[in-house]
Amino acid sequence: LDLTRPLAEIAADAVREGCVGETMGAILARAAADRADDPAIRSILAAIADDEERHAAFSWQVVAWALRVGSDSVKQAVNKAFRSPLPEMDLGELALRSGVSTHELHIALTAGVRSVIAPAARALFAA
Repeated sequence: LDLTRPLAEIAADAVREGCVGETMGAILARAAADRADDPAIRSILAAIADDEERHAAFSWQVVAWALRVGSDSVKQAVNKAFRSPLPEMDLGELALRSGVSTHELHIALTAGVRSVIAPAARALFAA
């Protein structure tokens, strides 16, 4: 983390990499863990989901702080980052390893984006 960069850039990166990317990773890992047949795979995926959730939570905290202390440029950068296209997620490898279909993973991811990321982003700006 380069703290000499403008806060707006740091916050926008935290949105893209953590609030969106890590949250999507957590959603996928949790969905795969909940649906995998093999107990060992379920356990590994649950641990990965826990880790991704911690990373995502930290990013949400960083962005909330940046919005509180930052200028309008921070708000604009964060808003723009949330409006950026979602990152492409290769569901094939996770489907192969977990035994959960890419279709099921895609449904879980879509639902998670709607029920977790979108409302949390709105809450950041409402605070």
